[in-house]
Amino acid sequence: MEQWLPGVVHGRHHDGAGATVRMLLNHTSGIFNYTDDQEALNRCETHPPQALARIAMSHPPTFTPGSGWAYSNTNYVLAGMIIERVTGRALAEEITERISRPLGLAGTYLPHGSDPTIRGPHSRHYTKLFRTDPGAPVHDATELDPSMFWAAGGMISTAGDLNRFFGALLGGRILPPDQQRDMFATVTP
Repeated sequence: MEQWLPGVVHGRHHDGAGATVRMLLNHTSGIFNYTDDQEALNRCETHPPQALARIAMSHPPTFTPGSGWAYSNTNYVLAGMIIERVTGRALAEEITERISRPLGLAGTYLPHGSDPTIRGPHSRHYTKLFRTDPGAPVHDATELDPSMFWAAGGMISTAGDLNRFFGALLGGRILPPDQQRDMFATVTP
């Protein structure tokens, strides 16, 4: 990590020199999951990737890199930051040029910044915001600031595009064979 994002993975016993890109992708990095700190997320209206990384670094790691397994949205944010650093282009542009356009996924995109709008026709999303009591108020959360999720789940797609994408991914048309095998490799927690 230190090679690709110097000084980003540090503090509170985080050490970018001890975590690799593979550890990010298989969730063995031990890097704290920034979405577990709702208080810090609620302090800001928008969430640039660097701010999400800082939230994670303000907490100790979940475990020493490589010594365990735990899902962390921070891993995907850091992977997205690496993509931008390596290519010199926005993650949204890379996704469009390398995946969406070649596969004809016209309804799939990563929103830019904090733009809450959804292109084209779409369903509505309602939530009680984790409250389980029957009288809890229901909120329309269809359009929200996607910056909190960015590379960790901020993409928008259609059902048809998802079917085409997974057909291509699982059919071996996106990754080289060795990376396809790695994608299916599991990690013992």
